[in-house]
Amino acid sequence: MVKRKWLVAAVVVGIVLGWALGPALASDDEIAQQISRGLELYRQGKLTQAISELEFALAQMKQKKAGLLGGIFPPAPTGWKVEKPEGGAMGTILGGGVRASCRYIQQGGDGEASIDVLTDSPFIVTLGAMLSNPLMLQGAGAGKLVRVKGFKGLLKAEAPKHAELQLLAYGKVLINITVDGVAKAKEMALGLAEGINYAKLKKLVNQ
Repeated sequence: MVKRKWLVAAVVVGIVLGWALGPALASDDEIAQQISRGLELYRQGKLTQAISELEFALAQMKQKKAGLLGGIFPPAPTGWKVEKPEGGAMGTILGGGVRASCRYIQQGGDGEASIDVLTDSPFIVTLGAMLSNPLMLQGAGAGKLVRVKGFKGLLKAEAPKHAELQLLAYGKVLINITVDGVAKAKEMALGLAEGINYAKLKKLVNQ
C-alpha cells in the first residue's frame, strides 16, 4: 500500500476546506467575480469580509491550477490501469501550495503506483537544498542520485518490490513517484518519471 503521510493529511485538509477537485471547477468569470466582490468590500472598509472573499478566490485559482496539473501524468503502462487524477490546494498548516496526484493499479496483480506533484510550496525549497548537497545524501544512505530529463532526483529502493523517486523539476515542482508490489519497482518509477509531460508542466509553472 502506498503511504505518504503528508499527502494524506493534505487531502484531508483539502476536503475539509472544500478545495479538493470536484466534478466542476470554477470558471474564469466566476473567479473574476469573486475577486471583484473582495475588492468592493475592501473599498467599503470591510477588511475581514474582503480577506475572506479574496482567500476563497485564491483557493479557486489553486483548484483550477491543480486541475490543469492533472494533464501532465503519463498513460498507464501495459497491463496497468490509471485512475482519474485528483488534487487541490493544500492547507496553510502544510505549507500551502497546489498538488495533483494520479494512481496506477496493476491488472491481475498486486502492484500499485502513484505520482504526486506539488508546486508553490516552501517544502520544495527544502528538497532543492538537499539535492544541492549530494555528498550529504549519499553519506546518509538516503538513496541513489539520478537525473530524469535533466532534472535532479533521488531514487530509494529499501525493499525488493518497493521504490520511491523524488524529482525536482524547474526548481519549482516536487514530483514524488512511489511503486509497490512489482519486481522491477525502480525501473517502473523511472519509466513513469520519463513519461511525464514536462513541456506542459513548464507552461503551467511559468504562467
